[in-house]
Amino acid sequence: MAAWMLAFVLAGPLSAKETGTRHSGFKAAIASVRAAASEIKLAQLDSAVNLRLTDSLDFLDSTVVADGWAVAGHDLPLTAPGEKLARAARLRGAFLFVKNVTNGFIRRQLDSARQETLLKPLDEFQTRELENALAERMRNLEMLEIKYGPNSAKLNVVEILVNHFLLRGIPAFGIDGEGRPGPLELVLAYSASYLTPAWSKSDGTGVLITSAFEGGLRIYFLRPGWGRNALLPAYMTLGGLMGSKEEGALRNPFETTPDFGGFLSWGAVKAGVVFGDDTRFLLNRQFQFIPYLF
Repeated sequence: MAAWMLAFVLAGPLSAKETGTRHSGFKAAIASVRAAASEIKLAQLDSAVNLRLTDSLDFLDSTVVADGWAVAGHDLPLTAPGEKLARAARLRGAFLFVKNVTNGFIRRQLDSARQETLLKPLDEFQTRELENALAERMRNLEMLEIKYGPNSAKLNVVEILVNHFLLRGIPAFGIDGEGRPGPLELVLAYSASYLTPAWSKSDGTGVLITSAFEGGLRIYFLRPGWGRNALLPAYMTLGGLMGSKEEGALRNPFETTPDFGGFLSWGAVKAGVVFGDDTRFLLNRQFQFIPYLF
């Protein structure tokens, strides 16, 4: 069950990275620039600009990016990662040059009626490009709010140092080059008051308090709609427990021979088990007695 939930969560950030819009009109936009350059006789007006523009258009036409230049993979599965990045950079550079020449030099040579007629496919593609870019930025902000907003987990100072300094260069833990946060966070925390229900004790007496050290992995649900309530929380956590044998709050599990077990959280609600002389089931809700400590 835990493995299935882990796979479900990690699929969210991956799917969020899919880009490009089907039938975006990219090829039509490129064709419209060719037609406009031909109509104003760009080769005669500025041969150097025309040569570079033609080279850029030929390169863009030669790609297999039928649905838009922003598709990251470019259908090059056998290409080394470095070559893919270089090709992606060239695609962006070529298309940026095409837009700059068209929106500047070429438009100045055409009246408004001919601009609207010849360059309509390019205008439509640029509108969709802006809409997609805005939607992507808003999606990034939503993901950042889930991981770092008011409904995210409250970290202690050790977790802050580890996650935001030591691990920030790893995309799964930090923020990638496109501004998206990774779904993972390392858990290293002291919980002062796990509750042991009476039915989990062999003698069935009362409700006991146990202190424990937690180590594990917090996984954020970086999907639309998550992080809003207890049913759809911002995160879940999987990890191990080291529980103090001595009963009571604020006990030190490192002081005596501890009991070991594991825990699972769904949002702030945690349930765990420790094994020892007397197996104990534990319940807790994440909170900090002292902010940034425990």
